[in-house]
Amino acid sequence: MTNGGEKLLEQVLNAQRIRAHEFADGPALFYRLEKHLDEYRKQFKALTTRFSQEGAIDFTSNDILSFSSSGLLRKATDVEMAKYPQFSIGSGGSRLLDGSNPYTEDLEARLAKFHNAEECMFYNSG
Repeated sequence: MTNGGEKLLEQVLNAQRIRAHEFADGPALFYRLEKHLDEYRKQFKALTTRFSQEGAIDFTSNDILSFSSSGLLRKATDVEMAKYPQFSIGSGGSRLLDGSNPYTEDLEARLAKFHNAEECMFYNSG
């Protein structure tokens, strides 16, 4: 194993070390967090991988919608976006500065109807 590989293995093993006891005299929040992490460490699941695990849903990364790992979601998104060729995908200005677009307004109306709500509004929490 290369020196870099050994260093990585050392970091992985160190991250799995049980450590809640180190926080027992500190703030309760830190102790409770480490106690929960210790449960994952015991199962060797404290570290996550960047690769999609079959059947798993990623709620922890910036890929919360799984665009980078779900071919089915990507296809469904392409079909939906084809209905709105003028919709720009990517970063843009806020609705306050740039105004709204027909796709967002249509989607808000569809979601409001789905949830039996009077209205729905998407906004960036950035």
